[in-house]
Amino acid sequence: MPVRAPAIQLAVRRPLLLSPASLHGPEERCISLLGSPALTRRCFGQVLSFALTGGLLDCSSLAMRLLQFCVSGCDMSTACSIFRCLPDPAPFLWSAVMKGHSQNGSPGHCLSYFRDMLCHGAAPNEFVHPLVFKACKNLGAVSEGKQAHGHMIKSGFSWDVHVGNDLLHLYGERGSLDDALWLYDEMPERNMVSHMLVVDACFRAGNIDLAKSIFDGVAAPDLVLWSALLAGYVHSGASFVALQLFRQMLRAGNSPDHITMVSVFSACVQLGDHVLGRQAHGCVERSGMKMNNVGFTALLSMYINSDLADDALKIFENITHKDVVSWNSLITGFSENGRSKEALEVFRRMIRSGMKPDRVTFLGVLPSCAQVGAIETGREIECMVQSNGIHTDLMVVTSLMDIPGDARRLFDSLHLRDVFAWTSIIGGYAMNGNWEEANSHFRHMLAEGIRPNEVTFLSLLASCSHKGLVSEELEYFKSMTQDHLIEPKMEHYACLVDLLGRAGSVDEAKRFIDNMPLEPGPNVWGSLIGACATHKNIHIGEYAYRHLTELEPAADANYVFLSNLCAATNRWEEVASTRTKMESHLTRKAPGCSWIVVEGEIHEFLAGDMTHQHAYGGIG
Repeated sequence: MPVRAPAIQLAVRRPLLLSPASLHGPEERCISLLGSPALTRRCFGQVLSFALTGGLLDCSSLAMRLLQFCVSGCDMSTACSIFRCLPDPAPFLWSAVMKGHSQNGSPGHCLSYFRDMLCHGAAPNEFVHPLVFKACKNLGAVSEGKQAHGHMIKSGFSWDVHVGNDLLHLYGERGSLDDALWLYDEMPERNMVSHMLVVDACFRAGNIDLAKSIFDGVAAPDLVLWSALLAGYVHSGASFVALQLFRQMLRAGNSPDHITMVSVFSACVQLGDHVLGRQAHGCVERSGMKMNNVGFTALLSMYINSDLADDALKIFENITHKDVVSWNSLITGFSENGRSKEALEVFRRMIRSGMKPDRVTFLGVLPSCAQVGAIETGREIECMVQSNGIHTDLMVVTSLMDIPGDARRLFDSLHLRDVFAWTSIIGGYAMNGNWEEANSHFRHMLAEGIRPNEVTFLSLLASCSHKGLVSEELEYFKSMTQDHLIEPKMEHYACLVDLLGRAGSVDEAKRFIDNMPLEPGPNVWGSLIGACATHKNIHIGEYAYRHLTELEPAADANYVFLSNLCAATNRWEEVASTRTKMESHLTRKAPGCSWIVVEGEIHEFLAGDMTHQHAYGGIG
């Protein structure tokens, strides 16, 4: 007796099927009706009801037509109910319902039906394995893909290049390079997509040389393969080589497209070569190439990272359909490059445009709120975070904690506190000179079993340095290296040098530097020179200056350090000489900068600048 499926509304309408035109059997009449282009959903229900109550689903052709109608209408619930009513489904009916799940975005159900098919002893046909491989690719199910691959080989099925490419995609994307290479070697037919997928698999596995070797073995590689090669080198950090290959590609007669140019722009960002980036951008404009949002986003990153904000804004304005990724790229770029005011302005503009921010937006703009002290904007963002349902996202909440005023409240509201949340609250107290609270939270952090990281200790060391707590800082440094096995970075050593210098122990600071396991960096020597200027130790100061200029001979800050050192020891002729050199090298010390937020508007004040319209606003 057929199983009645709850998803199917049974309303028998026999008169529809017993018309005089019914010269053939009922199965043929149902098939004829199902093939009508004017078939409505209601008529389909009548046909289905008749087929179920009449026990007609033994006819595989009728069952196939019923399944096809459901699949085309995205009604997989009804399709599955029909399939469960089939007494002994033929292989092509299994593949029909699996294809329906594949087309309607349910790869997991597709795999489930494949397993059921094998359990029922049904033999897959030539259409089943490609569906399974595609489902495995979409799910990243490597193990199931290998099993299906083995079953296909044992069953003696031949495969076409598209089936092989689906498997290559699966193996490569999931890091199974050995399986991908074996499959690539065994494929009876390959196309450029096959070559591209195995090259990409090599890059994903970190085997750059093998990727290039496979590429070199391809006769007349097309643009898709060239683009995969360039992207692989850029993602591997070998941008210089990527640009060399790009020139080779052009000489070979291949014209780039917007995908190729994304890699070129990204390479320019990695190399910090905005001149070459401008040239590449100019070539794009002269060629009339149509850029998509991904290409525009790469251009935005290139110009922002080169501190060319005006050019970045021009690119942004040229994007016809600005998506959230475009907005995020501009906001994050400004924020990461110290342009907090611009980042907040773009964020407000994004909100006014009706574009809904996501967690990337918040993570991009919140550091700018903290930088300029935009407390009200931070609270507005907190409300947006709540309404967007990501108020439990630790990274977002930790970024909110960096804004002055509400850090403690936000920290106390967290039910789960990871090392980043603890480090944020400790860093906030440390930055504001409250070593006692920073130390107290550090002790509570350890009591809760949270292991500190290098940033946690950097905040604690900086706090001790500013408070002149020599013994406490040395204790933290010892705990970091011995208790938590964290290898100190240059910034940690610079904090210790700064502390010793502030305490007047310039000779001890020099000995500490001489015994460092790392080659001292500019920040370490800079801290020592500053201490020498404060304590008028010209001998060690000149020693540190020589080392500093060896590391960064063209750095503008070197002249400032030397001038301050000479001024501290009343060597005014050398001060004048140094300032002359500064002017001849067009060296200008970047002025200090402060921000205040008044009624939602950010005001920027430079040190010594009296041109701002509100410079004297607070003077009565």
